[in-house]
Amino acid sequence: MATLLSAASGNFTSSATWRTVANYQEVAGVAPATPSTATTITTTDTNVNTVTPGAITVSGVILQMRSRVASPTGTMTVSIFNVTTSTTVATVTVNVSQIPNTNATSAVGNHGIGFIYFPFASNVTLVAGQAYTIRAVTSTTTQVTIWSTACCVS
Repeated sequence: MATLLSAASGNFTSSATWRTVANYQEVAGVAPATPSTATTITTTDTNVNTVTPGAITVSGVILQMRSRVASPTGTMTVSIFNVTTSTTVATVTVNVSQIPNTNATSAVGNHGIGFIYFPFASNVTLVAGQAYTIRAVTSTTTQVTIWSTACCVS
């Protein structure tokens, strides 16, 4: 069964509102798990997962966010990086202040903010047989913490 994401506001019955989620963990043959490994994003690229998917078209990525500092500064950039060719395929940059402010320890089940969709400016097609990773980096260190779950959205 496909996992869907509401990627637009508006009519829930319209097919244009929904996107299909290709979970990197499912692509890699690993069952999704309860978040257990949190990673603080710094000014150095942080790889979330590395997998070798088929040829899929991607409109953005989803990160499972754990927390954001109370008074954020700077930006966060999320990208898909082709490990095989050492090239960045697509990126999106947001102000850290645009990420919801939720204390991870007070969230339901201690799972933090939840999933946030980072859409790219245009769709990109991944090449079959090549390894990819989702990367995150911030312009100011220790602004955001994520869980080790990332997904591509078609």
